[in-house]
Amino acid sequence: MSRRIRSGSRDDQLGWLGATVLITLFVWHSPLAIVLYPFTLLATWFHEMGHGMFSLLVGARFEQLVILPDGSGYTQTLRPSDMSAFGSAFISAGGPLGPAIAGGLLIIASRWQRSSGIALLSLAAALFASVLMVVSGMTGWIVLPLLGLAILAVLKFGSVRQRQFTLQFLGLQACISTYTNLGYLFSQGGVMIGGANLSDTEQMSQALILPYWFWGGTLTIVIAAIIAGSLWFAYRR
Repeated sequence: MSRRIRSGSRDDQLGWLGATVLITLFVWHSPLAIVLYPFTLLATWFHEMGHGMFSLLVGARFEQLVILPDGSGYTQTLRPSDMSAFGSAFISAGGPLGPAIAGGLLIIASRWQRSSGIALLSLAAALFASVLMVVSGMTGWIVLPLLGLAILAVLKFGSVRQRQFTLQFLGLQACISTYTNLGYLFSQGGVMIGGANLSDTEQMSQALILPYWFWGGTLTIVIAAIIAGSLWFAYRR
């Protein structure tokens, strides 16, 4: 039988987890953000993988994922000529929603000892597989395998609680990665790679009519619900 998080340690572990996330959110918006550079790239990887995986679900081809040295990135997909407006909006929503869904699943898996190990192994395998199959650029080729090796080290040498905490921390980082740049959800776009780029929510707006701020608000609420629901499940008595 797989062991769950012990009742006596739940509150302490949840407190440490919350404090760690708050600290990383603060550091992310401070001059010390360079310290979290690997997690910045991991957040970008989650975001772009979300676009890529959602594109596969609607019949598009996931061709390339690029992570740039400044922490930004983009995904290239090949879409069918007859793709519907919903399909295009679905791919755009994958950037904010994909990481939250993946992060929620990681947090849920942390409830049990055996599933914690499986989830850590799966995350490391996904990092390695993406480098071999879709990632382009030296930044991704160097940092993503190192993150995968670090996860495998926790799996190999960490205690049960350390594995569960690592899984929850990474899951929350995936979930809140969108919130680290919340203004992006509530904007029409910005400049990347020397040109103007539409935000995910503006692309959804153009496909589904309703304004970008509506989709930004909707995605924000959905992501918050995923975080709350996954933590409730992982820590419920």
